[in-house]
Amino acid sequence: MEISYNEACGLGCSTLAEDLELCEKAGFDRIEIRFDMLMEYLRTHPVEQLARWFAEHHLKPHAFNALYLYPEFLAENDDAKRRALLLSQFLLGCEVGAKIGA
Repeated sequence: MEISYNEACGLGCSTLAEDLELCEKAGFDRIEIRFDMLMEYLRTHPVEQLARWFAEHHLKPHAFNALYLYPEFLAENDDAKRRALLLSQFLLGCEVGAKIGA
């Protein structure tokens, strides 16, 4: 059995970098990364640094959390700009996930 941490449990009181260190120290096996915290992390760190961190530690990524859809998504009245932004974020998550082993 593996134990996983969901970053939503500490919403508003830490960063992805802090959660990685704390989860590693506490003995968690996996972490479910909040997408917004990932985006904040990537503002100041390259994805390669995150991939290297996971390669060098016991803690591994499980999944991404908190990529929010909206009611009009893919409906007749969907806003093309809003849809494009959401889909680009989703694809970025797929690319990052592939690089870090999620």
